[in-house]
Amino acid sequence: DLYHQAGGPNVDGVFALDVYTLADLLTFTGPVDLPDGQGRLVPENAPAFLLNDQYDLTDKVERVDLLETVSRVAIEELLSETLPEPSKILDRLGPRAAQGRLAGYAVDPDEQTLFERIGLGGTLGPAATGDGLAVVFNNAGGNKIDFYMDAVAEYRVVTDTQSNSASATLDLELRNLAPATGEPKYVIDNLVGLPQGYSRTYVSLYTRLPVSETK
Repeated sequence: DLYHQAGGPNVDGVFALDVYTLADLLTFTGPVDLPDGQGRLVPENAPAFLLNDQYDLTDKVERVDLLETVSRVAIEELLSETLPEPSKILDRLGPRAAQGRLAGYAVDPDEQTLFERIGLGGTLGPAATGDGLAVVFNNAGGNKIDFYMDAVAEYRVVTDTQSNSASATLDLELRNLAPATGEPKYVIDNLVGLPQGYSRTYVSLYTRLPVSETK
């Protein structure tokens, strides 16, 4: 809706994918050559380049153009290449959809229903289907330091059939492994007055079940 309001044409739907899904697509399309002899993207190096190494480019305009080129070439190759049989594509991309790394939305209600049935809807689903939890991190420092965040979570649920309730415990450990020097300021500096290498992150929890009490 916003794309059309901003002057773009009407679209039949959209797909959202992260850099790990893009890396998987490169297994179907083959490598993507970077402009000006800067190397090539293959499944093994694409995530690190897109999440971090790209910021070593000092020219912001060059970096933006490079990302546009990579995205366009990958999609064009994907649409023009002879793809493997659907089962192989599902084996590769199915886990990404289950992880929320690949999602789709269709304007046509029947197509959207299909997306939701095969796990491409990108939602937690209705409460009647059971428990579900999403932990979301949002960078609050205005930098690109997220690449260096390490997170480990353990989620435990105990149900009580008599009271038709559930209690859950989430243990979440976050570690910032960013260096204080050696990276562009765009990556490790911030807009909130902290020293370089420090991270400030909003942590949000989304649950499929209604919350009655927190401790």
